[in-house]
Amino acid sequence: MLASHTFTLKQDAFVEKKSAPRGRRSVAALGAGWIVGVLGATLAVGGAYLVTLNAQSTRGFVLGQLESQKIALTRDVRTLDSRIGELSSIGVIETAAQSMEFVAADDVQYFVEQTGVAAATDASGNRN
Repeated sequence: MLASHTFTLKQDAFVEKKSAPRGRRSVAALGAGWIVGVLGATLAVGGAYLVTLNAQSTRGFVLGQLESQKIALTRDVRTLDSRIGELSSIGVIETAAQSMEFVAADDVQYFVEQTGVAAATDASGNRN
C-alpha cells in the first residue's frame, strides 16, 4: 500500500526570506487604533478609581460626623440622667415643697359620691 510520490522543487524554494524582526516594535508600527484603545482604557480605569476614592472618602467623612454626634448625645444622656437622679432625691423634693410653701396633709378624708349607677357601692364596698 505504499504509494510513490514525486516532488519537484523550485530552485528558490530554500532561499531564506527576510521576516520582520521579532521583539520590540516602535509605537508607530503598532498603529493609531491600538494606542487610542490603550489610552482610553487607562482613562476609564483612572476615572473609575477617582469615583471610587471620592465615594469612600465621603462615606468616611459622614461616618466620622455621625460618630462625633453619637459621642455628644451619649454625654448629654449621662448629664440628664445624673440631673434626674439629683432632682428625684427626697431631700430636694422636700426642700422644693417648703420653698413653694406647701403644707403636709395630716388627716385625709375621702368623699364617696353616691350615683344612680347600677353597680354603685358605698364606702364599705357594699353594693346599693
